[in-house]
Amino acid sequence: EDVKVTELWFKFARHGRVGEVYVPKKLDKQGRRFGFVKFREVRDGGEMLSRMGDIWLGTYKLRVNLSRFNREDNREEVPDAIPESSRAAEARYHPGRSFK
Repeated sequence: EDVKVTELWFKFARHGRVGEVYVPKKLDKQGRRFGFVKFREVRDGGEMLSRMGDIWLGTYKLRVNLSRFNREDNREEVPDAIPESSRAAEARYHPGRSFK
């Protein structure tokens, strides 16, 4: 049974501000569907996890876990090392040439 991203979004929106929902097309090793829900402004992950301990989607009980790895969203911008004048040379079009 396919789970729609919007279904998960509305289920988890009751528990906080949902920032992103992702459900991959592939299955896990046991052949089950899985997905990720990213919340904004989580103050206490343990409390949130206990509130979400009993979430059902149809006849399926969802298992909820905190992420094991932190992902940095505030990545620093790396300045371009290529000056503007040399970029124009890279973007030229050469008809009939193959760049394999």
